[in-house]
Amino acid sequence: MGSAVQPKAFVQLTRLQKVSSLLVRAQTTKEIARIIVDEGFRAMDAISGDLILLSEDKTHYDLLAFRGYPENFLNNFPHLSLKTPLLTNEVIASKKPFFLESAKDLDNKYQHAKKYLLLSHSNAAAIFPLKIQNNVIGILQFTFKDAHEFSLENKRFMYALSDQCSNALDRALALEHVRQSKEELEVILESVADAVTVRDSEGTIMYVNDASCRLHHCSPSELIGKTHDEYKNFYGRVENEHGQLVENDELPSHKIYKGAKYAEGIFKETLKKSGHTQWVKIKSVGIYGKDKKLQFVVNVSQDITTEKQADSLKDEFISIASHELKTPITSLKAFAQVLQHKFTKEKNNEAAELLQKMNYQIDRLTTLVVDLLDITKIEGGKLALHEEPINIDTLTREFVEEMQRITTSHEILLQGHTKSIICADKERLGQVMTNLLTNAVKYSPESKKVIVRLKKDAQNIVISVQDFGIGIPKDKQNHIFKRFYRETGFKENTFPGLGLGLYITSEIIKRQKGKIWVESKKGKGSTFSFSLPICDDH
Repeated sequence: MGSAVQPKAFVQLTRLQKVSSLLVRAQTTKEIARIIVDEGFRAMDAISGDLILLSEDKTHYDLLAFRGYPENFLNNFPHLSLKTPLLTNEVIASKKPFFLESAKDLDNKYQHAKKYLLLSHSNAAAIFPLKIQNNVIGILQFTFKDAHEFSLENKRFMYALSDQCSNALDRALALEHVRQSKEELEVILESVADAVTVRDSEGTIMYVNDASCRLHHCSPSELIGKTHDEYKNFYGRVENEHGQLVENDELPSHKIYKGAKYAEGIFKETLKKSGHTQWVKIKSVGIYGKDKKLQFVVNVSQDITTEKQADSLKDEFISIASHELKTPITSLKAFAQVLQHKFTKEKNNEAAELLQKMNYQIDRLTTLVVDLLDITKIEGGKLALHEEPINIDTLTREFVEEMQRITTSHEILLQGHTKSIICADKERLGQVMTNLLTNAVKYSPESKKVIVRLKKDAQNIVISVQDFGIGIPKDKQNHIFKRFYRETGFKENTFPGLGLGLYITSEIIKRQKGKIWVESKKGKGSTFSFSLPICDDH
């Protein structure tokens, strides 16, 4: 007995299963097209077949795979477009398959279709649209030698094959788009001067550009795959601007993992491998998926060693100049006071008044020199702080009363209380309060009131100083605590100062584990606030 002939439906089902297994391993659109055309060609007993994709601009076709076509047909193919009256264009427009059982059934308008069938020695055709989310991306078609009556099982096979093809092409096109985007991004990243590293959601380094390798004095293989702890052990010592050792959770990238959208910082790095020391500015940003979960953290590091060295020379000059100025200013102040006392005693009021004005200007110059000296101490990490337990309510009231005695233009109101003890440097805290109150009075010349508020939360006291003056524009508020920064608007130019006070104030607060911020609206006034931790023992 001979072996039984397998029914065609069974053969086609087996073919579809084979196609599924082959498509799993296919990575590109051309691989997928070749599998689909080859397997469909055999299963359908066709004499030719092809798979074409629409171009991105949807103006012409791209032939991905074919079987059974003579060379003269392929020479004509590039000239075909979506404007040519072809059966494929009808299928694209309708988004429905077309079964041509005999070339005799074609209308005269389809001369190109008749030519196509003639060149491929065909008399029948099956044309299927390939769709992704109901958008036609291409065409799968087979032709047959003789007039062909398409059975239900043949049609079902073609439907299943085109569905398999569409799903596989959807995946491959997405992968090709990602691959192309990745390649374009890598070209951009390799061309930038700054060091770029990318970490995954667990903190493992996935990518480094050439600039990152140069900055770290290593190869990509020495960085890629390292976790935060492994990276730190490999890297060496990291310090902040004040010479303090930086822990992992203080780095900008760690702040992103803790929920921040953006973070940056300036650090001094000592490379373990080479012993090289450098200053870097690191900026970190998170990249999130559609589910709003963190996927990647991108770090951009800029070598600012040269700028830091220039700043160091500048700070050294400021320090020397300030110290040299301090002694003659002190002497000048003493001489002016002696002369003022002498002229007052002699009732030479005009000369005494001039010397009083001279004393005022000497006091301003003294304040400037003290601020410059503070800056050099801050930049050198030598700003001494002598912390002690302080009743913040009592101290704030003393500062307000003292400021009120020398201020006749404004009423300074104190509101609220904390009943709390903080651990802070009393003298430096006085410097902070004096600066904020002086600014509040100076920058609200048309107002008559300044409000100081005291409050607390579970762990901190908060002091706010509100004025009703010129205010600060929103886009300037992030710069207000930078050294030498001054607002440059018309009204602001009428106020003296070098932009040192708020920088010194913010550094004093930060060094006592506090925070400082401003809320302001142009023309409506400003509220400067700072917080300091409450003593655990009190």
